[in-house]
Amino acid sequence: MSANVGQTLALEGRPHLRTTGAGLRLATRTLTIRFVLPYVALLVIHAGLEALPPALGRTLAIAGPALVMLALWRRGSAYALWPGYLLFLQVHATIWAMLPTLGVPVQVGYVVVLDRVLGLGQLPTLLLQEATGATPALGMAAFGVYASFFVAPVFVFLAAWHADRAVAAAFTRAMTVASFASLVVMAAVPTAPPWMAAAEGAIPPIERIAERVAGPAVHSAAEDIIGINEVAAMPSLHTAATVLVALVVIALVPRTRRWIWLYPFAMALSLVYLGEHYAADTIAGLAVALVAWRLAWSARGPFAPQRYRAAEDAGR
Repeated sequence: MSANVGQTLALEGRPHLRTTGAGLRLATRTLTIRFVLPYVALLVIHAGLEALPPALGRTLAIAGPALVMLALWRRGSAYALWPGYLLFLQVHATIWAMLPTLGVPVQVGYVVVLDRVLGLGQLPTLLLQEATGATPALGMAAFGVYASFFVAPVFVFLAAWHADRAVAAAFTRAMTVASFASLVVMAAVPTAPPWMAAAEGAIPPIERIAERVAGPAVHSAAEDIIGINEVAAMPSLHTAATVLVALVVIALVPRTRRWIWLYPFAMALSLVYLGEHYAADTIAGLAVALVAWRLAWSARGPFAPQRYRAAEDAGR
């Protein structure tokens, strides 16, 4: 099943369609139904919840997916993974946005020391920004990679669910483990990102390139939708998520292992260049992802991948 994921996109048994107009239309329709529409539905649900009073919106955001997941789980439906993944997203977003209210002192010194060690005495963010200058094209490219964090994991989950549900289950579990491990660190050691540390005079001036590229209005609107927690630098969940995306792609299409790692590398480099994360944050994110992926394949607990693998084998 995982040898050729392209076959799972409704082109099974009809390879001749792939080079014809009919094949293109079929592929477009399939991608729209299986990927674009679910993602748009997710955005609509999120926007609708944000329009409600905060307490009611948060309650529905968590209770809704939980109840649907439980109902589907009891019926043995593989679709239980969908609300399971949505539940993970909503719980993470709710806790992540609430962390600054804990009042834990914000840290910066320790991570600056780590970054200076990694940069041989210099801060990697400063080195990258000084070496490239305010190059518009580079800023836009880095911002594009950075923004892919809000799209790629969801699309990869959907692809895995259609191609190999054991991998989709492992991805859901790994993202959950990585997310909550990161939240524990963020709660205990809230860390100011490079742009904030520079604004407060803790390190030399650094530009927040993402805000310049997107524009203050767009950046502010995105924060209103996603939530605000500006002291969640350590570890980098952006890096952790893209590492898990790469691992899922390799699990589905093994021949991609030679180049798919360029994606998490580009993400880490972009985060450091944009001033959103320290190099140490990205290394911590990598470590969290690798541990989470290993733990995700455990045979016990909700959404155990082995359960889905056994069901698929029985259905053959």
